[in-house]
Amino acid sequence: ECPFWSAVRPRVEAGGSLDRFAAEEHRFDRWPALPRWWLGHRRPSRSVLSYTAHLEALVRGIAAESGRRVVIDSSKVLSRALAYDRLHAETFDVRFIHLVRDGRDVLASRTHRRARTAVDPAAVDPRLDAIRYSALWTAANLLIVALLGRKPGRYLRLRYEDFVRDPATALNRIGAFLALDYAPVARRAEAREPIAIGHIVAGNRMRRDGVVALRRTADSPRDRLRPSERRTYAWIAGSVARVFGYR
Repeated sequence: ECPFWSAVRPRVEAGGSLDRFAAEEHRFDRWPALPRWWLGHRRPSRSVLSYTAHLEALVRGIAAESGRRVVIDSSKVLSRALAYDRLHAETFDVRFIHLVRDGRDVLASRTHRRARTAVDPAAVDPRLDAIRYSALWTAANLLIVALLGRKPGRYLRLRYEDFVRDPATALNRIGAFLALDYAPVARRAEAREPIAIGHIVAGNRMRRDGVVALRRTADSPRDRLRPSERRTYAWIAGSVARVFGYR
């Protein structure tokens, strides 16, 4: 077991069992839970308060064991962002970085992965998948902008492609947003030097690699899209994509 997380664990358990925290996470860290968070902002339920207390204990435990004053949560679920927003009002200075990727690349990546991992590949319908993932990309990004984008000084939107093309500028923007000096890591990223991966709980497969280095250009899986998939995406997501600067 990792010594770091072994030390964090009892700090989290002081606020309740990990099994209960895991059950709450499964319940609340999902898109269907958004109405509960939105409606519960003024009159939160007991379960919402319990989950945010567990989340606070986790962040405090990480900060205490690492000796750092900044903790990064790379989760992509908007309901968790709303949980952190509640903690901002009570205990923490919480800021949000909205990393957007070209929806065509997201669509191509998702459909390719689904076709590759499906139990019955013949049952996969590319037309329905194109509709589903185009709609999800559109809805997710619109909701993030609607719920977090109007928080002055606490919301920063950054395009993935801009980050890969010019990481120094992107990291300096993030540093200015967080009032942190990112110049050293910006120089290393600009030079495409390998950077050690720190303590990541789960999710990103790169955590097993030990180091990460930026490519010179972002990969473009959109080249695999069929013409019909491109038309579906343009119909569903095209107007929102243009707002984010994608043509």
